[in-house]
Amino acid sequence: MKLNLDTIRNNKIELLDCQCEIVLKSLEYYCYSANFLYDRNKKYTSREDELKISLVTDTYHQILNQFSKSKSANKITSLDGIKKVS
Repeated sequence: MKLNLDTIRNNKIELLDCQCEIVLKSLEYYCYSANFLYDRNKKYTSREDELKISLVTDTYHQILNQFSKSKSANKITSLDGIKKVS
Protein backbone atom coordinates (compact mmCIF):
# COMPACT_ATOMS: atom_id res chain seq x y z
CA MET A 1 0.00 0.00 0.00
CA LYS A 2 1.54 3.28 -1.12
CA LEU A 3 0.45 6.30 0.88
CA ASN A 4 -0.50 9.31 -1.21
CA LEU A 5 -1.08 12.13 1.23
CA ASP A 6 -1.89 14.58 -1.59
CA THR A 7 -5.18 12.88 -2.47
CA ILE A 8 -7.04 12.20 0.75
CA ARG A 9 -10.82 11.99 0.51
CA ASN A 10 -13.48 11.33 3.11
CA ASN A 11 -15.41 8.10 2.50
CA LYS A 12 -18.48 6.64 4.13
CA ILE A 13 -19.42 2.97 3.90
CA GLU A 14 -22.08 0.85 5.53
CA LEU A 15 -21.20 -2.66 6.65
CA LEU A 16 -22.98 -5.57 8.26
CA ASP A 17 -21.86 -6.58 11.77
CA CYS A 18 -19.97 -9.58 10.43
CA GLN A 19 -18.19 -7.38 7.87
CA CYS A 20 -17.12 -4.95 10.60
CA GLU A 21 -15.76 -7.84 12.62
CA ILE A 22 -13.76 -9.09 9.61
CA VAL A 23 -12.32 -5.63 8.98
CA LEU A 24 -11.43 -5.19 12.66
CA LYS A 25 -9.76 -8.61 12.85
CA SER A 26 -7.80 -7.87 9.66
CA LEU A 27 -6.59 -4.51 10.98
CA GLU A 28 -5.72 -6.11 14.31
CA TYR A 29 -3.69 -8.81 12.55
CA TYR A 30 -1.91 -6.21 10.37
CA CYS A 31 -0.92 -4.18 13.46
CA TYR A 32 0.18 -7.29 15.34
CA SER A 33 2.34 -8.43 12.42
CA ALA A 34 3.88 -5.01 11.89
CA ASN A 35 4.59 -4.55 15.59
CA PHE A 36 6.12 -8.04 15.74
CA LEU A 37 8.51 -7.09 12.94
CA TYR A 38 9.21 -3.75 14.59
CA ASP A 39 10.03 -5.45 17.90
CA ARG A 40 12.47 -7.78 16.15
CA ASN A 41 14.22 -4.98 14.23
CA LYS A 42 13.77 -2.29 16.93
CA LYS A 43 13.00 0.27 14.22
CA TYR A 44 10.63 0.94 11.36
CA THR A 45 12.24 0.64 7.95
CA SER A 46 10.93 4.04 6.87
CA ARG A 47 8.82 6.99 7.91
CA GLU A 48 6.13 5.68 5.55
CA ASP A 49 5.99 2.38 7.47
CA GLU A 50 5.56 4.30 10.71
CA LEU A 51 2.72 6.33 9.15
CA LYS A 52 1.05 3.15 7.87
CA ILE A 53 0.98 1.60 11.32
CA SER A 54 -0.37 4.81 12.79
CA LEU A 55 -3.04 5.03 10.09
CA VAL A 56 -4.07 1.39 10.55
CA THR A 57 -4.23 1.80 14.34
CA ASP A 58 -6.32 4.96 14.05
CA THR A 59 -8.60 3.28 11.51
CA TYR A 60 -9.05 0.29 13.81
CA HIS A 61 -10.08 2.50 16.71
CA GLN A 62 -12.36 4.61 14.52
CA ILE A 63 -14.21 1.56 13.17
CA LEU A 64 -14.39 -0.07 16.60
CA ASN A 65 -15.83 3.10 18.13
CA GLN A 66 -18.42 3.54 15.37
CA PHE A 67 -19.30 -0.17 15.46
CA SER A 68 -19.88 -0.02 19.22
CA LYS A 69 -22.10 3.06 18.88
CA SER A 70 -24.05 1.45 16.04
CA LYS A 71 -24.66 -1.77 17.97
CA SER A 72 -26.15 0.12 20.89
CA ALA A 73 -28.20 2.54 18.76
CA ASN A 74 -29.61 0.29 16.02
CA LYS A 75 -32.02 -2.60 16.21
CA ILE A 76 -31.15 -5.93 14.63
CA THR A 77 -32.38 -6.10 11.03
CA SER A 78 -34.60 -9.05 10.15
CA LEU A 79 -32.92 -11.51 7.82
CA ASP A 80 -36.22 -12.84 6.41
CA GLY A 81 -36.04 -10.80 3.20
CA ILE A 82 -32.37 -11.42 2.48
CA LYS A 83 -31.63 -13.91 -0.27
CA LYS A 84 -29.01 -16.56 0.55
CA VAL A 85 -26.05 -16.83 -1.79
CA SER A 86 -24.87 -20.37 -2.47
